[in-house]
Amino acid sequence: GAILKQATDNRDSISAVNLDEEAAKLIQFEQYYQASAQIIQVARNLFDTLINTF
Repeated sequence: GAILKQATDNRDSISAVNLDEEAAKLIQFEQYYQASAQIIQVARNLFDTLINTF
């Protein structure tokens, strides 16, 4: 039983997903997405302003 637990722990430490790391990545990608959306909004407003000028 102890050997099985040790083997399982060793396997999990190598192949397991770190939930904290994944959550941090999700937050980072969310921030990238929001920044991209703001850039698109600014570009859209600039384009609309240029079109309405003519």
